[in-house]
Amino acid sequence: TYLGNVMNEGAMGFYQKHGVSKIAPAFEKCPTNDAVLMFCKHCLRYSMGWCPVRHRTKSPFKEPYYLVSADGKRFRLDFDCKNCQMKVLAGK
Repeated sequence: TYLGNVMNEGAMGFYQKHGVSKIAPAFEKCPTNDAVLMFCKHCLRYSMGWCPVRHRTKSPFKEPYYLVSADGKRFRLDFDCKNCQMKVLAGK
């Protein structure tokens, strides 16, 4: 997948040399919608006291949550509570 971060011929050659037959380009080379850009152990729901596993307080806001960059790009947050992980997804 794009998570292999194959951006150039050297990286592609490395994977081929090690027996990988299906090689996808890096996200930066070929963006895909809703790709996971970051896997985080730091969780905003947990930090705000809204963790459905460890806290009793529910969020006053409706999901999905988004991070918004200074240039206005929106990145949706996905919560994997089973693995205690927050994922930042690429915008469309």
